[in-house]
Amino acid sequence: MKSVSKRDQIILPAAIGIKQSLIVMSLAFLAAQLFQSAHAAEIAVRKPSQNKTQIKASELNPTEKSSHSIKADWSMGLAGDRFESEVEQQSLSKFFVQANFEYPVLPLLTFNIAPRFSYSSGFSQNQERQNANTSTWSVRNASADINSKGVFSLQAGALDQSVDHSPILLSETTFPAVRATLQNTYVGTTAEAAIATSSSLSTQTRSFEKTPTFQSAGIFGKYDGDILNINARVSYFQFLDLPLTVSTDSTLNGNTGRNTSGTDSEFVYEYKGYQADGQIKLRFNKSFAIGASGALVQNQEAPSEKNQGAMGKTFADVNFNKNIMLTPSYEYFQIQSDAAVAYYNDPAMNTNRAGYRAGLATTYQDKVKFSVSGGERSVLVASPNQEREKTWNITLETMHAPLF
Repeated sequence: MKSVSKRDQIILPAAIGIKQSLIVMSLAFLAAQLFQSAHAAEIAVRKPSQNKTQIKASELNPTEKSSHSIKADWSMGLAGDRFESEVEQQSLSKFFVQANFEYPVLPLLTFNIAPRFSYSSGFSQNQERQNANTSTWSVRNASADINSKGVFSLQAGALDQSVDHSPILLSETTFPAVRATLQNTYVGTTAEAAIATSSSLSTQTRSFEKTPTFQSAGIFGKYDGDILNINARVSYFQFLDLPLTVSTDSTLNGNTGRNTSGTDSEFVYEYKGYQADGQIKLRFNKSFAIGASGALVQNQEAPSEKNQGAMGKTFADVNFNKNIMLTPSYEYFQIQSDAAVAYYNDPAMNTNRAGYRAGLATTYQDKVKFSVSGGERSVLVASPNQEREKTWNITLETMHAPLF
């Protein structure tokens, strides 16, 4: 029997998942169009005179845009990364392009898709690899959204998990999921049920493993004023039936594991608990503002000396004139070994780590952003798979601009 390469094991499930998503979205689109046509026909039968008036009005205003036109924006960027430890060093240059498409099919139904392409080229030296040339297509979000006047919303599809979760728990990871939100101007509640996948939307399971799942539910609040902005949220989360591929990778990045067979490792603890995060920003005038943000995660299934993670960040916005804004920032984090699943959280943090990052961003006319940052992270409890590390990053990127 012909063996399947590791690359094919990742690409084939992703291709199948994308194909299935496109089929589902196409069927939903056709159904929406049929519903819209039927609705229009019913109006034409009941109110013929009114319908004719509307047609004449549209003929008199041919330049008027349709309420169903596609909205799209895009951005691109270049980045350079440098990474060093006692056993590994890595230098990478990156190029990425990303876009957002929004199509309001009906007054209450909108399709959203956010594709991204990235290419990395450079040198990575450790015990396993010597080069680091990769190119990837991914989807940050692809969903059908039902929104009832901003009060109730329902999203289904491949959902960006960073929208409702802190980077300690989930970074820019996309899960097939359903998410419901109920809110008013200041407070709201949200709940989600998802299939925990990799960046390729593959569950990474083997034939004898169950489908991995993720659930979360919580409340949030926000206040947007002329001087003060505040937002905060608290939620419960749980992962179930995570596969050996995820647990093996996670134990290399800080989680506690035990060997099962060969190079495979399984989790010692389950991952269920609470997360909380928030941000506050104070504007003194049009030229100066300061802010702070923070996040906490606690895994109730692990011992107290291993189950907590925290991060805090301070920043300032300094406008020298209408064109240039400087944003210095400083961030500190400490994440114990089993506070979160290392496979899914921010790779700059992982688990069993404590560290800092300092940076400076310069934005020109809200069109171009140049940023530099550097940091260091240490190991909380000695591990053969983790070392003290230093990182540097330089990024030049365009801000989101209309595509057409």
